[in-house]
Amino acid sequence: MDIGSPNCRVGTVIDTSRERRYYLEQNFTGVATSDDLSDVLLNPDIDSVVVATPAASHYDLTKSDLSAKKHVLVEKFLAMRVSEAEELAQIARVKQHVLMVDHTFL
Repeated sequence: MDIGSPNCRVGTVIDTSRERRYYLEQNFTGVATSDDLSDVLLNPDIDSVVVATPAASHYDLTKSDLSAKKHVLVEKFLAMRVSEAEELAQIARVKQHVLMVDHTFL
């Protein structure tokens, strides 16, 4: 999927909704879909991920992504607790990976 940057492309979308995966498959050729996060985490060709899920899942997903050596952009909130956010920041620092938080309306 072309996102307007020659250095970036959407390769795989993970979604638990069969309907959303079907929509993506029909409307965005070249984008793989799956309901299994390990399809991204174990893929060495994918170096970064976007976490766009309910906020309560951000900490666990982001920690898994960072542990899998991925750069991560997380929709706000990064985590539900300050201690979790600090832990994620520390993991990113140690692994020298980018960890960013997005505010949808900015």
